[in-house]
Amino acid sequence: MKKFFVIAFALLVASTTISSAQIPTYEELIKKDWAGYSRFSQDNGRVPQGQVIFMGDSITEVWNSLDHEFFVTNGFVSRAISGQTTEQMLCRFYQDVIALKPRAVVLLAGTNDIAMNNGFISKENIIMNLKAMCELATKHGIKVYICSILPCSEYAWRPQIKHSTEWIKDINAEMKAYASKHGKVTYIDLFNKVKGRKDGLDKNYTSDGCHPVLECYKVMENIVLQKVK
Repeated sequence: MKKFFVIAFALLVASTTISSAQIPTYEELIKKDWAGYSRFSQDNGRVPQGQVIFMGDSITEVWNSLDHEFFVTNGFVSRAISGQTTEQMLCRFYQDVIALKPRAVVLLAGTNDIAMNNGFISKENIIMNLKAMCELATKHGIKVYICSILPCSEYAWRPQIKHSTEWIKDINAEMKAYASKHGKVTYIDLFNKVKGRKDGLDKNYTSDGCHPVLECYKVMENIVLQKVK
């Protein structure tokens, strides 16, 4: 019996040690910022009111990087974070959009959800997140421009996903219908202006099938300016 208790105690100590090792420390926890609240927290205080905020993921972040003059000249401000999904954007939407008191927000999001960057999310929930951001903005008197998700027939970082084109078309159709019924939301069709064969990005507009190159951004800029101006 004594031997049994010694073994049981040893196993308890071992399991406790393993569990403790798996629990992140306080220092590790404060470094984690799933929604990206800290990314723009300091810069937000320097943004003048009345600007146009671009909310998005790497497609918008790279856009601002490749043609920053386009943003500066037109009073546009990027609040995009590479890799983010609509749920992450929704979390930081008040801080990075509403609190800045912009006159409008341009929303280009959803492709990372389809790529399952944060795990599975249904098509319906992606649409719900997009609509939630639209509703938050309009409730605060902010005009919304919802861009179609860009074509992407295959995600290079997740080739197992085969339904991207179907989902992109369905979500775009739903958001277009939503905007047509909402007086303060305007739908911007980028998809049909930059698509190529098999409803992917035109081969001249991308290097990886998903992200635009500068030539593609120039096309997108003309379309966006016609709406936003």
